[in-house]
Amino acid sequence: MRAARRVGWAALPLPCAVAACAGSPEHVANDSMADSATTGIDGAASTGAIGADASGAGDAPSSAFDSGAACATPCTGDTTCCDGACVDLRSDMAHCGSCATACAASAMQSCAAGRCGDVDWALWPMPNGKDDTSAGAPNPNSYADNMDGTVSDRVTNLMWQQRIPMTGGASEDGYLTWAEAAEYCATLSAAGYDDWRLPSQIELVSLLDYSNLGEGQPPIDSTFFPDTPADAFWSSTMSAAAPTSAWTVYMDVGFTYAYDMSTVGRVRCVR
Repeated sequence: MRAARRVGWAALPLPCAVAACAGSPEHVANDSMADSATTGIDGAASTGAIGADASGAGDAPSSAFDSGAACATPCTGDTTCCDGACVDLRSDMAHCGSCATACAASAMQSCAAGRCGDVDWALWPMPNGKDDTSAGAPNPNSYADNMDGTVSDRVTNLMWQQRIPMTGGASEDGYLTWAEAAEYCATLSAAGYDDWRLPSQIELVSLLDYSNLGEGQPPIDSTFFPDTPADAFWSSTMSAAAPTSAWTVYMDVGFTYAYDMSTVGRVRCVR
């Protein structure tokens, strides 16, 4: 059997500058959908988010109300009682925006800012690095170490696997084909959750902070995501130009590139 080729510098040369890459955040879902980059998935204008305005108008209410079975203890903070459990209506797949609304995981939907939508488009404000915030961008990067092997992004409300797998794959070195990466996330049980999945390209891009690059640092917060290798990470986003290819995001200089899914790369799961 032919050994899988590793995604990396030896596979293909750097195709373009970061700002000019065809695989940049403006082109994460489908090349033919490029005209939608300045509008939400419902056609609304967007500033920093696709599908929700920067003021948070799409956010779910934080007041608690009961639906179905009562919760054993009162819900606090931004959680709401739904079917006997306190949930965050902004990000809970089974109760998105309301206790009665569930997102369709089989249709590759996610819940963000209290609404269901295609994971290939940001439904939340994009986090901004210090170079952007110093120029007036509204959403500075903010993470929370949950102390259970996961990290929560306070801007996007996504929860990330903190450390990536260092084993698995044909060589047992943590380099996986796209199918292996998708299967790994789909079967992952971590921190009490079993709804992990392979992130979309725009979700991976939300972890990048290009302002770090000028300081010789990786384009990801190494305090919250330590020991992240400078490799290509698989996303769930398919290439519109090649049905056997999927987009990757590099954790060295932050560019994106579509590779054949038989090659191997790294994986970090999200929920």
